Amino acid sequence: VLSFVVSAPLQAAMTRPQPQHFTFLDLAGTLSWAIGYVFEHAGDLTLTAFKSNPANKGTVLAQGLWAFTRHPNYFGNAMMWWGIWLIA
Repeated sequence: VLSFVVSAPLQAAMTRPQPQHFTFLDLAGTLSWAIGYVFEHAGDLTLTAFKSNPANKGTVLAQGLWAFTRHPNYFGNAMMWWGIWLIA
């Protein structure tokens, strides 16, 4: 069941006629993917820098994107997948 749900956007894209021009959904998906990539990358970089500092041992990261959400890297990853779904 999970394989079907995960592959549903690809199946839909392969079985339906495709427009021959760049659509609004293509733009929305591309922007969503790009924003998600920035969130994931920035979250990972911030976490890596935080963990590499021995003075931060035993403390909670609450700077940068981590001040707004507990897991910006997961949020970014989800946005990237939603962007792919919008494009498909």
